[in-house]
Amino acid sequence: MERNTVERVTEWDSEPFNDGYAGLHEFADRDFTGAVTDGAGWLFMLNGRVVGVFDGDLSQFSDADGTAYVAPDQSLPLLFAMQETGGEVRGEYYTEETPISEVDRTLQSGNFTGYVELSENVLSGDYYLVYYGGRRLPVAFVGNQERRLTGDEAFERAADEVGIYRVKTVDLEITDVPEPPGAGLTTAATTESATEEDATTPEEPAGSTPDETPKTATDTGTTTEPPTTDDTEDRTTEAESETEPERESDEATPAEAAKAAKTTETEATDSVAPERTPSESSTTSSRTQARTEPEPSSTSEETTAEPTPATDAAASRRSEFEAESEWQGTSTIPALDPDESVSMESETPPAETTADAGASTATDAGASATSAGVPPEEVEALRDERDRLQERVESLEEETERLGGERDRLERERDEAASAADQLENEVEELRSTVDELEAELEAAEADLAAAEEYMPEGDHEISPEEAMQGTSLFVRYEREGGPTLEDAYNGDADREAVNENVRLERHTEFEDAGALVDGQPFDEYLRDTIEYGFVNWLTRTFVHDIRETRNQTALGKLFDAIPDIDRIEFRGSVDLGEAAEDDDEEAPTESAAFDVVLRDRMGQPLIVTDLNDSREPATEPMLESLIRNATPVGEANERLSAAFYVTSSYYEPGALETAEEATGGGILSRGKNKSFVRLSRKDGYHLSLVETRDGEFHVSVPEL
Repeated sequence: MERNTVERVTEWDSEPFNDGYAGLHEFADRDFTGAVTDGAGWLFMLNGRVVGVFDGDLSQFSDADGTAYVAPDQSLPLLFAMQETGGEVRGEYYTEETPISEVDRTLQSGNFTGYVELSENVLSGDYYLVYYGGRRLPVAFVGNQERRLTGDEAFERAADEVGIYRVKTVDLEITDVPEPPGAGLTTAATTESATEEDATTPEEPAGSTPDETPKTATDTGTTTEPPTTDDTEDRTTEAESETEPERESDEATPAEAAKAAKTTETEATDSVAPERTPSESSTTSSRTQARTEPEPSSTSEETTAEPTPATDAAASRRSEFEAESEWQGTSTIPALDPDESVSMESETPPAETTADAGASTATDAGASATSAGVPPEEVEALRDERDRLQERVESLEEETERLGGERDRLERERDEAASAADQLENEVEELRSTVDELEAELEAAEADLAAAEEYMPEGDHEISPEEAMQGTSLFVRYEREGGPTLEDAYNGDADREAVNENVRLERHTEFEDAGALVDGQPFDEYLRDTIEYGFVNWLTRTFVHDIRETRNQTALGKLFDAIPDIDRIEFRGSVDLGEAAEDDDEEAPTESAAFDVVLRDRMGQPLIVTDLNDSREPATEPMLESLIRNATPVGEANERLSAAFYVTSSYYEPGALETAEEATGGGILSRGKNKSFVRLSRKDGYHLSLVETRDGEFHVSVPEL
């Protein structure tokens, strides 16, 4: 069984499991839902029935001992059993084109058995809708901690998500727990003993008190000699005619009321679980009979005369078993067109039942009206008025349900609009603050420029900081070609000091850098003081060695593999994403994503992209969202992209850290060995790393090394 499944199951509440099949029968009698293991194999149960056995077969539990884990929700054992069994993908859909709510209605109306998995291109978590015979059991695993959600909350979260989901059919083998060895012999012996005891029970004399009405042979269940056929029929007819009015007039006894309540409770419990087969009902009844002493007043004549509750239960179980067989026989997915599907949210009784009930009511009403002297015309009018009011009630119920759905939709739109307005107000405030900062910086820069021009030596020229960075590129080169390289550091063939003595960063400018001044400072000094240059120097001289020394070569494998291939560093660079759609006869433009630093290989392929925050203000959630929004299409268009860095000279707000967790979090089917990994597909993605810098030192905040 999958390791992730075992880890999840062993987090549930546990209890001991003993005595093999006998212990499993005790679980079945109390409608156990969860998992049972003997240390090697695993067995999933739903409401007392076995829905899957893995890493072994059912026979190895015949005399086994082990541990049982109680599932916190019915959806979990059913989902895990379906995942371990495996199924067939019958469709793949995009939520923006085919909403999950439409498919849900179709699968419910089609008695579907299987599950819907929404996990691809979903950052918040993994979502599942499990179906058994069209009955839906939602479950979700949300966030980096994989918090479990079930029921309506899980379904609503899934319906609001955007991503790709798949519909899978699964054929589950529903199994009853076998009888323990020797159980049949014990039951037969007990039944025979009970029969003999009934035969030898002394006959209770009739009419024990003077006021008691003498009982017939049918009432007492005893006879002195076999009656003839004619006598039997006459006596039976007479007894029925005498006892029938009493049965009609008698009210339900307390015992019957308790039994009816228990039956209702059992049906409610089994509403979303596989029903037991008639053979299981018979087996359970035999076990119960073996443990219970026979009633002294029970007789064979009474048992034969009218059906017992066990017979009615067996007939009910046969009907439910046939319905279950129809659910399991559903091997195709119904049409996903909502116009062709039928909603199962409001179940209507069969037409025959309604008609019979109406006829019975009408007959009773007519009889009552006739006996009371009401004319037939008035009876017909009352019936018509009743039918009209019933139709009106149904119409109002449908209108109420429709208006309720419309109200819920408008409330959601209102909440979304309010949230969007709050977000826009926050962005406006941030932009205003940024504008004020830029105006202050512009005034200071203009003053510095005027002072610099006044005292600038002859031959020197001033360039702006943005022009200086945009026109500068760095190249990774070595003092000695035969000396230690980044490749040697990657392979562990050279230590930190030897490699750093040989590595150098050469610069290339698109402007005349001789005599160039930036903010009154010589260009070379200005460049070495920038956060961009410090980040590249740290990445090539320190970080590559830190990864190996902290033994994170595997957890940061894609990033670690890319560092020795760095050849050129571009400041204020952009990465092409491919051509956009053509507009009439005009040439199609090329889309691109811009970053503060882009590190490329010899062929110009982007290996690492970086955004920077060189202010005293903390890095915010929108800043992280912008980096992820730009880096993701780059990773999809370029398989060599290994990492996206965000570097700040301040710190990260909680919202920014939560954004990073959501982007790199995974569910039950998407967990991997990579740290802080943004998954683009099942086999590809890029690392997301958050770095803080102060006083020229760089520290990795995410992931933890």
